[in-house]
Amino acid sequence: MDVWQLAAGLGLFLYGMTELEGGLRALLAGSLRELVQRKARTPLRGLAIGAVATAILQSSTLVMVLTLAFVGIGVIDLRSAIGVVAGANIGTSATGWLVALAGFKLDLAGAAYGLIAFGGIGGVLSSSGPLRAALRLLLGIGLLLLGLEWMKDGVEAWAAGFDVSPFAGFGPFAMAGIGLALTAVIQSSSGTMMIALAALHAGVLDLPAAAALVVGANIGTAVTTSIAALGGTPDKKRAAAFHVAFNVTTALLILPFVDLLTAALRAIGDPLIALTTFHTLFNIVGAALFVPFAGRIAASLGRHFETRTELVGDAIHRVTTEVPSAGVEAMSQDLGLAVALATRASRAAFGLADATPENGEGGRFARLRQALAATEPAYARLKRLEGELIDFAARLQRRPLDEGHTRRIDDLLEATRRAVLAAKAMKDVAANWRDLHQLGLARVAPLLDAVRAESVAFLDDAETVLPILDETTLAEELARRHERVRSFFDTMLRDLYRDAAETGLDGEALSSLLNVLRETRRSQKSLLRAIARWRLPHEQAALLEQAYG
Repeated sequence: MDVWQLAAGLGLFLYGMTELEGGLRALLAGSLRELVQRKARTPLRGLAIGAVATAILQSSTLVMVLTLAFVGIGVIDLRSAIGVVAGANIGTSATGWLVALAGFKLDLAGAAYGLIAFGGIGGVLSSSGPLRAALRLLLGIGLLLLGLEWMKDGVEAWAAGFDVSPFAGFGPFAMAGIGLALTAVIQSSSGTMMIALAALHAGVLDLPAAAALVVGANIGTAVTTSIAALGGTPDKKRAAAFHVAFNVTTALLILPFVDLLTAALRAIGDPLIALTTFHTLFNIVGAALFVPFAGRIAASLGRHFETRTELVGDAIHRVTTEVPSAGVEAMSQDLGLAVALATRASRAAFGLADATPENGEGGRFARLRQALAATEPAYARLKRLEGELIDFAARLQRRPLDEGHTRRIDDLLEATRRAVLAAKAMKDVAANWRDLHQLGLARVAPLLDAVRAESVAFLDDAETVLPILDETTLAEELARRHERVRSFFDTMLRDLYRDAAETGLDGEALSSLLNVLRETRRSQKSLLRAIARWRLPHEQAALLEQAYG
């Protein structure tokens, strides 16, 4: 019965951790996401943020998922991610400190019952999202405390009649193996830490054995991350590989000295605090060994798990859908490629060269040059990119999304569709353009030259100027460009109709000219709408479309 109480306590503890994580995720994940995204710019900053975020969320796995997602889309680099991973390991010791300082010295059941009652009943009755998340947080804490109390009582009763002699001969490596296996089974290094603390408190394990168990739990966490990375993106695999290397190497360095280190820590007096101190210190030692060399480690990892080259998209193939905000950002980044492909296809219709500059903000143009270097026609690549974006969006929309993410995905898909329409319109008039040049009609040469010159200027700006303007300037500039497109092509059509009789154009040539003018106008308006949907807030883009049709 005592063993079942221990197992039930562990189950409650793990479920309480899940509820705690869910409540914190709803209340704070957005803030922590911004913290990781904006502040983890160097390995040392990543170290601090990883430790703080994990201590708050009590989930190194969640912090890892956020980090890997932002690495995938290039928001933070692999060097910074190495710092976050090391910091997350340090942050996992926060639970141990709370339990060691108070958990085994207080009657937890009384507080747990109140938290479970208030959090559970209130959560069912509440209709407010933030309030429900806060109540879920209280429920998680209550379940965690009650589970810990059951584990403590179960282990103490079990220890009274338990023969510890079979463990007497177990060395630190064997105990670490048990900790690894236990963490892999229960999927929580914090759970293994609680078992170690409870067993140490009850006398089932001595301090060196409990310390070795905790070292194994660290490796078990890395195994869980590795399994999650199977079939994932290259950068996710690289970060998971570092997580394994970090934890295994630190363990191999520490385990031979466990007896010596724990002997020194016995001076603390309280074995629970001594174990928690050991847990924190060996993770700090690991961070000190790895983080200063983050640049070299990242460079070495970069030579492995190469990105597949047969895909057109870039950012969407370097992230998963686990973090919706990162997925949306990846789609937005690949819209830059969609616009570039649309302008390339339009240039091809006129026989124009590409205008992607040699340098650009954040390396954006360098990536575009590489992506556009393929010999496959731009329109075909754009269509394939559209399919990849639609497939990624479909997978992303299977995740729980807020209204903002849903609307943004819709806007990005609409922007993609508009870019494809812009390219298709020009693809359809390419034959008309060639036919008119082959006719060698001097009478329409000025008109064709004017359309070509206007198109060159438009496509240059659409590819290299408009996408990097700030929102306010861009909205004003798009409105001006819409008006210019309307005015220019209305003038061209009016002049063509007026001069048609004088030029003596036959019906076929006149039809081709009209088609060139109409489709070029349609292409340019579609491309402007694509840029609006991509770069402007939904309301601004919608107003712009209403104003200019």
